[in-house]
Amino acid sequence: MVEIMSSSLGLYPLPDWTKDELSKLKGHQRDGLISGNESSLINAVYDSAREFIIGEQQTAGIDLIVEGQLRWDDMLVHPLIVHESVEARGLVRYYDNNNFYREPVVVGELTSNGDVARELEKTSELVSTPSAIFPGPYSLSKLATDEYYGSETKFLEAMGGFVREEIQGFPEMSYLTLLEPSLAVDPPHGDEKELIADLLKKIKSVVKKELIIQTYWGAFDEETYATLLELGVGIGFDFVTAAESNLKLLSEQGAPKMASVGAINGQNTNVESPEEVQNLIKGMLEKNPDIQRVVVNPNTGLFYLPENRFTEKLTVLGSIAGMEEAL
Repeated sequence: MVEIMSSSLGLYPLPDWTKDELSKLKGHQRDGLISGNESSLINAVYDSAREFIIGEQQTAGIDLIVEGQLRWDDMLVHPLIVHESVEARGLVRYYDNNNFYREPVVVGELTSNGDVARELEKTSELVSTPSAIFPGPYSLSKLATDEYYGSETKFLEAMGGFVREEIQGFPEMSYLTLLEPSLAVDPPHGDEKELIADLLKKIKSVVKKELIIQTYWGAFDEETYATLLELGVGIGFDFVTAAESNLKLLSEQGAPKMASVGAINGQNTNVESPEEVQNLIKGMLEKNPDIQRVVVNPNTGLFYLPENRFTEKLTVLGSIAGMEEAL
């Protein structure tokens, strides 16, 4: 029987009740954004929000609980923004949507920082073996600017080493998902492809549990997908924006043993029905019997949504519990 679990890709919206508290403590200006040097009062608000958001996942029946990344003002580049070797500069558009992040400019060596590990340690005090979310090296290299390493190759290698060292500091996790939307939005070319394969292989070697490489806003190209299949990692698909392309990949290239399926629209307030999600998963599995485990996710982070819609979508995700019996 196929094992089906529910989870999410992190990047949650802040609970409404925390916003007033944080605005009083931090202000509304750019200087109030997270830097990694917050006061104990500010950190206490985020700790309370984390506890609340974990409770929301538990209430919804989510199988693989995530930390929520409520401190990540700059979306995927947060681990760089809080790094001592990175300067946060002007605002840059986050892919092709209407969100912006502070440009992380790397001006020194990217050694392990431990900011995300500390978030996960606090999460582990609230729920045993949560699921970890972290940006992948390719997306980080594409979203950041290099003023230290001097070449794209060295910069990408440095990002791979940074990601590897960071996750080695994580407490025990059930799964680790590396978010790699740039692999779909801005696919690698030439020597980059071989280098990315090598970096992911090294990262996989230090992951104690299952590793999932998750993209969104498109599909992997055939060569990248083939590389991931060969590595034996879990593979994440966006079935909201690229269902046909991903079904074609699965049909023509084969399926991984573990698939993470973006079945809920993380950017749209329309709430899917449990039947819609179940039918999507059932149809995919009927065509791909080699898949042994499925993690059902939103197709992106959920920070785009107002809190009420976020909660409703969590409930839909939680409703897939027991779906195996229906297959």
